[in-house]
Amino acid sequence: MSHKRDFESSGIEADDDSVCNNSDSKKTKNGLICQNLDHAFRIFTAKLMSSILKQQTLNLEDHDYTPSQAVMISPLSIYLALGMTMVGARKTTLMQMLQGMSLLGSANEISENEFMEWRLEYFKKYIQLLMSLVKQEEIKIANKLFVDQKMELTDDYANFTKETFDSSVEICNFKKDFETERCKINKWIETNTNHMIRDLIPVGGVNQLTDLVIANAIFFLGTWNEAFDVVNTTKEVFHTLQRNKKKVSMMNKTSVNVQFGQDEEKQYRWVKLPYKNENFSMIFIVPHSELTTDNEKEFHDWLEQQLSSPNKVFQTHSEKLSKLSIPKFKLQFKLDLASTLPHTPFNMSHAFDKRNANFEGMTREALSLKNPPYLQNILHECVVEVDEQGTKAAAATVVVGMNCLIDKTSLKEFVVNRPFAFLIVHEETIVFCGKVNSIS
Repeated sequence: MSHKRDFESSGIEADDDSVCNNSDSKKTKNGLICQNLDHAFRIFTAKLMSSILKQQTLNLEDHDYTPSQAVMISPLSIYLALGMTMVGARKTTLMQMLQGMSLLGSANEISENEFMEWRLEYFKKYIQLLMSLVKQEEIKIANKLFVDQKMELTDDYANFTKETFDSSVEICNFKKDFETERCKINKWIETNTNHMIRDLIPVGGVNQLTDLVIANAIFFLGTWNEAFDVVNTTKEVFHTLQRNKKKVSMMNKTSVNVQFGQDEEKQYRWVKLPYKNENFSMIFIVPHSELTTDNEKEFHDWLEQQLSSPNKVFQTHSEKLSKLSIPKFKLQFKLDLASTLPHTPFNMSHAFDKRNANFEGMTREALSLKNPPYLQNILHECVVEVDEQGTKAAAATVVVGMNCLIDKTSLKEFVVNRPFAFLIVHEETIVFCGKVNSIS
């Protein structure tokens, strides 16, 4: 049975052609606030993935730089953590976060009353829809606020995050023993990612000035609807981005029916492999030709366009292949979004600036202006493991706040033996996504 979203009851337009335009945004005195949150989430995912990939490409200009085996994120984890942060922001900090999360249309500024109305009418219902994924046994989502004992959350913020994100609050003493608190937060993340993510916050990641850590953890365990036979797994060549050849474990099927798709120009093709719960699936996307450092920008640009499209993600049809080969892998990626989100195209600079950050909706300290908080780090880690039985994946995000101080008729095979992109989706919600350059 398919668990389709009830977009009409939530006020979310599922099939609109664009995000934050006149037809899907709330008209206010000062401008427009986005109502098509599903598409806004897709646009944010596309921009974030594109920004990280561009930075990786720029790093390649340094000949001493070794590219990551993969760039992987959970946009769902990041969006939930940012959402818990954004609802406590006010004034310019709020406007920048709304714009950076693709939630603000043509408005340069909205009143607090307009924001509070939109937050309750649209944002809360959309986040609750995302959180309802936990009803599926394949996925676990947890949110928690670790708050220093000297910091007092506003009643509105504490109640809204609990009701919307199902988050709990734990009182900490960063001032006295920040290292113990760091270990405690890391242990919570490890437990809620089934031990796939350990020590997300490094030594020094929190200190005596830490007031608040907003944490999200996601764990996914999906079993293929039709498993690969281990007997058919063989060592085959994988062509890396640097034109090197590596022997990797390749899972194989022959004479198999799959959900297949390709773009109109036939430059890229993909297969969608369902899990036993067919609301979840994994999509593998490969270019027709070899992917190298010379032409990967075209792939990145095309991928961003597809991810941000208002249309269904990577549409497919049934196709019979003579061979399907998918690499078996376990990959990990970690980054600090504090080096990404303050800059174009997100421009959330005020949130990370102790002189300009405004989180009056979050804490009474901000209201009194004694110790106004700002964001120091947004740490994210993603781990994905694919084998013959299915997929195991985990992601965690912590926001650390401080105070101031080819033609289908001729297609015979689908072989993922070169750099590729992947998505793990629930219907149209992108839970994990990534691009793999190399496999150990």
